[in-house]
Amino acid sequence: VLQDGVYRPVSIDCTSNAPNGTASAPITLKAEHERRAHLQGDGSAIVLYISGCSYWTFEGLYVTSADRPPEYDYNNVRVYQSDHLTFRRMLAAYNNRYHNASIFLIYYSHHILVEESEFYSYHRNGLGGNNSDSITLRRNYLNSRGYADLPDGRYSGDPYRGDSGIIVYPMSNVLAENNISEGQSVGFDTEGAYGSPKDNRYYGNVSLHDGYGWYATSREPSI
Repeated sequence: VLQDGVYRPVSIDCTSNAPNGTASAPITLKAEHERRAHLQGDGSAIVLYISGCSYWTFEGLYVTSADRPPEYDYNNVRVYQSDHLTFRRMLAAYNNRYHNASIFLIYYSHHILVEESEFYSYHRNGLGGNNSDSITLRRNYLNSRGYADLPDGRYSGDPYRGDSGIIVYPMSNVLAENNISEGQSVGFDTEGAYGSPKDNRYYGNVSLHDGYGWYATSREPSI
């Protein structure tokens, strides 16, 4: 349980510095008072990084980054090669505009749930993933709030606001339901490539003041 206050970036690696939970006894990291435990980054590292972990739950955390030209591409929250994780009532904002950095990225993982969370102030993407399977995204709110590109930062598709609210690049067995996207170029952005993703479902989502509510494209794999 994290008390109110500001915390440095956290890296949880269940292959080296942390244990895995189990289905009957997951490990929970939560704020004592929701969104008053602030994980704060300066753009030089992923703020909340979970790697190789199973059966963890994260609740009520506030996660922010900042603009800084780093050596690599960083996110506020990144899930990598993990499974059976739950993120609930999170608040995340201010990605690093010097790189192609989404607020929350799920990467090479499966059975991940993100629900009842809010994502603000990003120039690229709010929430989503790449090369993952069995992902549920529900009852989330995403608004880029006109977070424009920096003159010397990383160019994005829409220089005046966020590019996409929720991205599925490419994934299979994604359930996106009852999410609200507001004020970006694309509300729900789906890409098909690299292994024929399938069985992605969108139910009851809302797009407000987006350039496109839903946009689908394909990308040929590199040869």
